[in-house]
Amino acid sequence: MTFGPFCLGIDPSAELLRLWDLEDNVDGLARFCETVGGWVSGRVAAIKPQIAFFERFGSAGMGVLEGFVSEVRRQGNLTIIDAKRGDIGTTAAAYGDAYFASTSSLRTDGLTVHPYLGVSALDAIFSRAHLVGGAVFVVVASSNPDGLMLQAATTSDSQQVAVAIARDVRRWNEGANAKVGGAVLGATRAGALDSILEALGSAPVLMPGIGAQGADFGDLTRLSGHERIIPSASRSVLTAGRDRDAFMRTIDAHIERARAALV
Repeated sequence: MTFGPFCLGIDPSAELLRLWDLEDNVDGLARFCETVGGWVSGRVAAIKPQIAFFERFGSAGMGVLEGFVSEVRRQGNLTIIDAKRGDIGTTAAAYGDAYFASTSSLRTDGLTVHPYLGVSALDAIFSRAHLVGGAVFVVVASSNPDGLMLQAATTSDSQQVAVAIARDVRRWNEGANAKVGGAVLGATRAGALDSILEALGSAPVLMPGIGAQGADFGDLTRLSGHERIIPSASRSVLTAGRDRDAFMRTIDAHIERARAALV
């Protein structure tokens, strides 16, 4: 198998399910996941389901997510659950158990988290991921313009908040002698990410925003340390629909463009 340097986001909205001629219900969700999972098996480095599109169907939707993540991992692809969790103390520990415990039905390889209760508040999640060789991707600089109000603000020592968070992720990695901590950096912000990438050190970077959100693979080549970036897209691939040939042409084109951008 050849795993391309690309992460496929799985965002099964009502609109997307209708585009695939599927009902907007648990059965449609399950059929969608089974089809996409089979088509990309062994093709992409990682698959990133956005948990909200499963949560909207309650426990039945979460059951679909559990089965999907388990099957994707069985096929040899990495999974990153896009849940953007974050809390303190025992709650953070419970999140860590939910996504990284070997006995968990939601066991994943990676998880997205929010740092705005402090990166140190995420220690329990980092620690549990470390035990199983997992990765925790901290939202450092997002693609949405409104995020700049917080991320580009400055701290009392005149650091940009996003840079300060990136340095905290780096310190955690260096203290654990591991690369458990990663970052989520929006590709639409590519023109202003060099200082954040420098602050992260060698931490891996998940970079959504390619395609429908307006960024392009060419934006990645201008970034320092771009070889540790995992570019991600969802709608620009999934809107090819349930025509298998069109879908495969689209996913293969994304993989080749990612590979060219990251050499």
